[in-house]
Amino acid sequence: MLGTKMLKSKFDSEKYAELAKWCNSQEYKTIEDKGDYYEVVDCTPTQEALNAIEKQQLLQQLKTVNEQISELDVAVMCDNGDDTTDIIVDGELQTMTSDELDAYHTEVMNLRADILNRIKELK
Repeated sequence: MLGTKMLKSKFDSEKYAELAKWCNSQEYKTIEDKGDYYEVVDCTPTQEALNAIEKQQLLQQLKTVNEQISELDVAVMCDNGDDTTDIIVDGELQTMTSDELDAYHTEVMNLRADILNRIKELK
């Protein structure tokens, strides 16, 4: 059905419905208004467009991770006086020992490095 054209002057609502149903069952297929007619077209995004979308998502993830790192840096300076520190992780208050906090910090830093590497790969 890809490439099918339907003249507006000979519009057939049943045929249009059939084309629309087919397009809805296919990824990146749609009916475009071409002026005097409608045409079933492929609107698959380019790799460049997909990379741009992924880069924006990664930049948002990086922003979140950088905020977590900042919060961890503050938490390290505000211990409870008994080798524990209160910190918010995924919206929940947690009390961590210094070893747990160090391990969590390493995990977040590794996540940041992974995100940066994925951004570099998109170039």
